[in-house]
Amino acid sequence: MSKALYQLFNDCTVRLESYNSRGTGFFVAHGKILTCAHVVENVTQQKIQAIWKDKTLEIHNVELYDDVDLALLHVDFTSHPCVYLDSETLPGDDFYSYGYPDEIQKRNGSCLRVEYEGTADDEKLLIIKGENVRPGFSGAPLLNQRTLKVCGLIKSERSLREGLISERLVLRALGGYAIPLDQILRFYPSLEQENHSFHVQVQAYETKEQQFNDLTTVNLKTVRDVPLRNTWLELIEVSLISPPRWNKTDILKNFEIASNIGRKWLREIDGEPIDRPEVKQIIELIEQGSKTILLTDQPGSGKTCVLLDIAQYIENQSCPWKLLFIKGDHFSGAKGEDDLVSMGLPQNILEQCEILARSFHIVIILDSLDVLSLNRQHNVLKSFLGLIDQLERLEGITVIAACRTLDLLGNKSKVQNGFYSF
Repeated sequence: MSKALYQLFNDCTVRLESYNSRGTGFFVAHGKILTCAHVVENVTQQKIQAIWKDKTLEIHNVELYDDVDLALLHVDFTSHPCVYLDSETLPGDDFYSYGYPDEIQKRNGSCLRVEYEGTADDEKLLIIKGENVRPGFSGAPLLNQRTLKVCGLIKSERSLREGLISERLVLRALGGYAIPLDQILRFYPSLEQENHSFHVQVQAYETKEQQFNDLTTVNLKTVRDVPLRNTWLELIEVSLISPPRWNKTDILKNFEIASNIGRKWLREIDGEPIDRPEVKQIIELIEQGSKTILLTDQPGSGKTCVLLDIAQYIENQSCPWKLLFIKGDHFSGAKGEDDLVSMGLPQNILEQCEILARSFHIVIILDSLDVLSLNRQHNVLKSFLGLIDQLERLEGITVIAACRTLDLLGNKSKVQNGFYSF
């Protein structure tokens, strides 16, 4: 990410102070600052100091939701930048934040880098790990460094009791909790449109070719000469920074190409298809919302034929699901993730699945994992098992895997965990 965008992001934050607390807020729309309720609760709006670039802003209204720890401050000031909101997150995403912790002198802020681990409290909270979330970071924005947009705000630290030493409780820092954007918009539904309007209502600036060249080389002085409130959008649009993006059409094509690998398999007798009752049962499990299904049997029992029949059913135009079929033994010669991609596995598969799952239910079929184990392709097998583990955390996805009964008995902890065993 460019230095210019880091600076712009930092410039969107506001230091909040009262007689008994200190925290952080950030501009989400014209004259609106988002923060945590516990930063400003029990304090009249006249006694809250909102300080931006050494300028104290007058607060004329506070929308407070104690139950979810959210507060939206209205100020009589609009000459400010604004973050770009987007709720997209994936486990493993790196987040960047900027806030005003207690130990930092009043005029200075501090940055924080954490990793997104998963959700908690019925997806009302994000779990972040890495650096300790210090007091004063409450209300600070979280910038997803993959999408380059803000996906939530920091709520609190997360600690674990480790024991008593000399009668003093010792705590180990474990990162913290954050409130996701989707939860924020449930209580402030107009913010999404207001934030969008902030960035699109300002007409894009016109620049000469030399100015464009200055921007593409990240000349910070030139970037700061651009109208401040429009810079975030322009930085993305002129590709100073280019977050990886996939559209649904491209993803569907990528999945179609990958799904055709290794699909040639005799499944008929004298031209007549073989009726396999397992196919109907597995389809019913998908319809019931099963996230993971494990198909096991002896070698040569027809597991691949069952999976191919399911794939054919999904590819029927009347089926609303989308398919990604992966023939595990095709990748038995791979030595790492780069080889998997070069041999036909979609690039950034987790990201593509997450994007497509917003619009469709995806069924991912992994066949012949036992062949990888038999051929001692442990690194490749580990990659696929890790992929399954990550896919389980995403909504709108069912993973179906097949292996021999013997391999299941020998690798229960690796294969069976979390699966509906069939």
